[in-house]
Amino acid sequence: MIMSGSGKAVVCAVGKNTRVSRNQSMGDLLIKNEATFLEDKLEESVSQISKYAMIVASLVVVTQFIYMTILLLVTGADSFFAGIGNYAKIIIIGVSILLVSIPEGAPLAASIAMALSTSKLK
Repeated sequence: MIMSGSGKAVVCAVGKNTRVSRNQSMGDLLIKNEATFLEDKLEESVSQISKYAMIVASLVVVTQFIYMTILLLVTGADSFFAGIGNYAKIIIIGVSILLVSIPEGAPLAASIAMALSTSKLK
Protein backbone atom coordinates (compact mmCIF):
# COMPACT_ATOMS: atom_id res chain seq x y z
CA MET A 1 0.00 0.00 0.00
CA ILE A 2 1.47 3.30 -1.10
CA MET A 3 0.57 6.43 0.80
CA SER A 4 1.08 9.95 -0.39
CA GLY A 5 -0.05 13.36 0.70
CA SER A 6 1.00 16.74 1.95
CA GLY A 7 0.95 18.53 5.27
CA LYS A 8 1.79 21.70 7.14
CA ALA A 9 3.51 22.13 10.50
CA VAL A 10 3.97 24.97 12.91
CA VAL A 11 7.37 25.14 14.63
CA CYS A 12 7.05 26.50 18.16
CA ALA A 13 10.57 25.88 19.45
CA VAL A 14 13.97 24.79 18.16
CA GLY A 15 17.24 23.61 19.66
CA LYS A 16 17.46 23.78 23.45
CA ASN A 17 13.93 25.14 23.76
CA THR A 18 12.16 21.93 22.63
CA ARG A 19 10.49 19.55 25.08
CA VAL A 20 12.85 16.72 24.20
CA SER A 21 15.89 18.92 24.83
CA ARG A 22 14.59 20.07 28.22
CA ASN A 23 14.20 16.47 29.42
CA GLN A 24 17.73 15.42 28.40
CA SER A 25 21.00 16.25 30.07
CA MET A 26 24.33 16.82 28.34
CA GLY A 27 25.44 13.33 29.40
CA ASP A 28 22.60 11.79 27.36
CA LEU A 29 23.97 13.35 24.19
CA LEU A 30 27.43 11.81 24.50
CA ILE A 31 28.13 8.68 22.48
CA LYS A 32 29.49 5.94 24.69
CA ASN A 33 32.19 3.72 23.25
CA GLU A 34 31.27 0.14 24.04
CA ALA A 35 33.57 -2.74 23.28
CA THR A 36 32.34 -5.47 20.99
CA PHE A 37 32.26 -9.14 21.94
CA LEU A 38 35.45 -9.81 19.97
CA GLU A 39 37.27 -6.90 21.61
CA ASP A 40 36.27 -8.19 25.04
CA LYS A 41 37.54 -11.69 24.25
CA LEU A 42 40.79 -10.35 22.79
CA GLU A 43 41.36 -8.18 25.84
CA GLU A 44 40.74 -11.17 28.10
CA SER A 45 43.16 -13.39 26.18
CA VAL A 46 45.83 -10.67 26.12
CA SER A 47 45.53 -10.23 29.89
CA GLN A 48 45.88 -14.00 30.43
CA ILE A 49 48.91 -14.18 28.16
CA SER A 50 50.43 -11.19 29.97
CA LYS A 51 49.86 -12.84 33.34
CA TYR A 52 51.57 -16.06 32.24
CA ALA A 53 54.41 -14.08 30.65
CA MET A 54 55.02 -12.26 33.95
CA ILE A 55 55.10 -15.60 35.79
CA VAL A 56 57.54 -17.17 33.32
CA ALA A 57 59.79 -14.11 33.21
CA SER A 58 59.92 -13.89 36.99
CA LEU A 59 60.71 -17.61 37.26
CA VAL A 60 63.53 -17.25 34.75
CA VAL A 61 64.99 -14.22 36.52
CA VAL A 62 64.75 -15.78 39.99
CA THR A 63 66.31 -19.08 38.93
CA GLN A 64 69.09 -17.29 37.07
CA PHE A 65 69.78 -15.07 40.10
CA ILE A 66 69.96 -18.13 42.37
CA TYR A 67 72.21 -19.94 39.90
CA MET A 68 74.51 -16.95 39.51
CA THR A 69 74.73 -16.41 43.28
CA ILE A 70 75.58 -20.07 43.90
CA LEU A 71 78.12 -19.97 41.09
CA LEU A 72 79.80 -16.89 42.59
CA LEU A 73 79.86 -18.49 46.05
CA VAL A 74 81.29 -21.80 44.77
CA THR A 75 83.93 -20.28 42.54
CA GLY A 76 85.00 -18.00 45.39
CA ALA A 77 84.73 -14.62 43.73
CA ASP A 78 86.65 -11.89 45.55
CA SER A 79 83.71 -9.52 45.68
CA PHE A 80 79.95 -9.77 45.35
CA PHE A 81 80.16 -7.00 42.76
CA ALA A 82 82.41 -9.13 40.56
CA GLY A 83 79.33 -10.65 38.87
CA ILE A 84 77.28 -7.46 38.64
CA GLY A 85 77.48 -7.55 34.83
CA ASN A 86 75.99 -11.03 34.86
CA TYR A 87 73.13 -9.86 37.07
CA ALA A 88 72.44 -7.00 34.65
CA LYS A 89 72.30 -9.50 31.78
CA ILE A 90 69.75 -11.57 33.71
CA ILE A 91 67.52 -8.54 34.18
CA ILE A 92 67.82 -7.69 30.48
CA ILE A 93 66.82 -11.27 29.61
CA GLY A 94 63.75 -11.00 31.88
CA VAL A 95 62.67 -7.72 30.30
CA SER A 96 63.23 -9.17 26.82
CA ILE A 97 61.01 -12.14 27.63
CA LEU A 98 58.26 -9.77 28.72
CA LEU A 99 58.55 -7.56 25.64
CA VAL A 100 58.42 -10.50 23.27
CA SER A 101 55.62 -12.41 24.95
CA ILE A 102 53.08 -9.68 25.74
CA PRO A 103 51.04 -9.15 22.56
CA GLU A 104 50.14 -5.46 22.80
CA GLY A 105 49.18 -5.37 19.15
CA ALA A 106 46.92 -8.43 19.22
CA PRO A 107 43.61 -6.50 19.10
CA LEU A 108 44.92 -4.30 16.30
CA ALA A 109 46.12 -7.30 14.30
CA ALA A 110 42.77 -9.05 14.72
CA SER A 111 40.88 -5.92 13.66
CA ILE A 112 43.00 -5.53 10.53
CA ALA A 113 42.62 -9.22 9.67
CA MET A 114 38.84 -8.98 10.07
CA ALA A 115 38.66 -5.82 7.95
CA LEU A 116 40.61 -7.49 5.16
CA SER A 117 38.52 -10.66 5.35
CA THR A 118 35.21 -8.77 5.18
CA SER A 119 36.23 -7.25 1.86
CA LYS A 120 36.55 -10.80 0.50
CA LEU A 121 32.98 -11.63 1.57
CA LYS A 122 31.45 -9.31 -1.02
